Amino acid sequence: RKMFIVPISFVCDHIETLYELDIQLKELVGEEKGSRIRRMPMFNDDPSFGRILAELIRAKVGENAGK
Repeated sequence: RKMFIVPISFVCDHIETLYELDIQLKELVGEEKGSRIRRMPMFNDDPSFGRILAELIRAKVGENAGK
């Protein structure tokens, strides 16, 4: 079997989480099983994530400009 981990509480990578999932978990289950574990890439690794955040901020600032 294979395992795909999705740390849903984060939108960017946190060094503690990456260490726990990518290193400690694989050490805990052993090399053979550890090689079958994959983690979802974090959103901040995608260039479009920054663009989307910037668009949301600009839209919100525009909404509040007249207030």
